[in-house]
Amino acid sequence: MTWLVIAVIALCGLVILAAGIGIAVYNRLSLRRDLCLESRRQLQRCWDERAGIAGALGDDAGRDGDGELQEIRSLLNQAAAAPGPEARSRVEAELGTALAAPELQQWAGELGTDEHLLGRLQDLQRSATALVRLHNRHVESYARLRANPAALPLRWRFPRLARFPRPVLPEPAEDPPGQDVSESYDGAA
Repeated sequence: MTWLVIAVIALCGLVILAAGIGIAVYNRLSLRRDLCLESRRQLQRCWDERAGIAGALGDDAGRDGDGELQEIRSLLNQAAAAPGPEARSRVEAELGTALAAPELQQWAGELGTDEHLLGRLQDLQRSATALVRLHNRHVESYARLRANPAALPLRWRFPRLARFPRPVLPEPAEDPPGQDVSESYDGAA
């Protein structure tokens, strides 16, 4: 009789342990999925804001045969209408190269285009590139967790998520070796 009580208690303990592991895996999967979806929404907002600036740039860029600004506007329109992630990645790379041209601010001044508008456009391009990298990291983390054997019973509830093609733009530059940049941020000049 005591063996039966011990077996029932052990079985209840195993059920509670399995439920605890299941709840923990479910919470981790839902958090990672939500991070993926939120980074996707942030990226879409960035692209939408950039499309709005493209419209404003188009209002300013119709004068004097300014081919450089027309090229940027054309690339912005191509990025918005790209048929798939690979095509969008290619256009984003071309757009990043065009926006990184050092003479762009000079052209903007000569053509009477607002430099702040182009500066905001460059900031949005950098943000979009960073958000693509962030989204891909979240998707990779989600995929690793989803592939975990403990997540097998929950996979039906959490579908696969797609990555964006890796941006062709270079990764952010790292600090030169041997240089401590933390001193420049402490307020001491």
